[in-house]
Amino acid sequence: MGLLERISALLYRVDPMGLKSPHESEYDSEARIISDLLMECMTPGELQLVVYETFCEQFSPTLAGGKPERFASLTAI
Repeated sequence: MGLLERISALLYRVDPMGLKSPHESEYDSEARIISDLLMECMTPGELQLVVYETFCEQFSPTLAGGKPERFASLTAI
């Protein structure tokens, strides 16, 4: 399993937006964006910001929870 697939599987398992989708590919577009930017992240905080900004762009800042800390559990894994 490659990096993109692992990120997508993690997002599907954690389901940060609460979509409860039966489609395992539900978060593929977000996983692709995150994987493209992953190597630029030097700290967990930077990764958290990338994840947050990705979900803000794909959904909205309101739906993404308003602050990057909402995604701390994803970036700690």
